[in-house]
Amino acid sequence: MSIKLHFTPWIGDHFHVDNSQKLLLLGESHYVNEKEANESDFTKNIIKYARDTGDERSDFFRAIVKLMNQQNNSNFWNEVAFGNLIQRGFRNSGEQPTQADYTSVKKVFEQMVKEIQPKKIIIFSKRIWDYHLGEQGFEKIQSPEPLLQDVFWYTQENQRYLTMGTWHPSSIYVRNNKQKATELIRAFMQYSM
Repeated sequence: MSIKLHFTPWIGDHFHVDNSQKLLLLGESHYVNEKEANESDFTKNIIKYARDTGDERSDFFRAIVKLMNQQNNSNFWNEVAFGNLIQRGFRNSGEQPTQADYTSVKKVFEQMVKEIQPKKIIIFSKRIWDYHLGEQGFEKIQSPEPLLQDVFWYTQENQRYLTMGTWHPSSIYVRNNKQKATELIRAFMQYSM
């Protein structure tokens, strides 16, 4: 069953090029003001702004670019897709997701994968991965690489997608373990499908 996404995900200009990694990056939620809360293109607009100006406007987007070891915002954002799994804007960092927000996460995830058709997916929210997506419906990959112990195959309509849930890129965990976090991302991206 299809659902309508409130915030239309960003899909980079080169995302569907044949040699692309077709990487879908997923966050948890947006912080918005009252006017932005109803803008369906909000996600696309903030990523377009980051791509065009080099100003990510938030620690989250800056941290993603650094974690992915990218130097050029324009090239990076043109190669990836991005969306948030909670489809309601939050007013500030103190506002917490409701049970209804969490209940919709799995359906939003499924819809984004169906619409975007990535090859690889990174979910930058341990809370969502551990408690609302997790291993249910996912098959652990078989790899001798210790860094890839928490990497899974997600299958939808006979297509398999390499998927990983990890820490928010600007979290204290990542700031204190930057090398490990970067190595994890690198190992994930180098994993041959």
